[in-house]
Amino acid sequence: MNMYPPFNIVGAPQEIPGGPAVEFNAAFLSLVVSGRAIFAIAKVVLFMNLFMGGATSLLEVFIKTFIIYMWSIFVGAVFPRFRPDQSVRFFLGWPAAFGVLAVVLPLL
Repeated sequence: MNMYPPFNIVGAPQEIPGGPAVEFNAAFLSLVVSGRAIFAIAKVVLFMNLFMGGATSLLEVFIKTFIIYMWSIFVGAVFPRFRPDQSVRFFLGWPAAFGVLAVVLPLL
């Protein structure tokens, strides 16, 4: 969801510095980093609205967003970076079962 380990296979960090961190000065770099942070939070809030029933108060938004974001940080801290075959095996396990269950339950 947020390109942190273990699912950052495509955008894995390299050892050679390059990109915005090298080419921009402090003002432009702060805009790039701030934009990345805002985009990450926007993705988590959208995920919360779509899959966790939304929220009725601001406190509920903060709590649900915090839980989702901390879960992704926890998974990234516990697991190393997966190889593509390990990611496919992971996503064909419990996440696929939950997806099928989410499709079947409304039909009952």
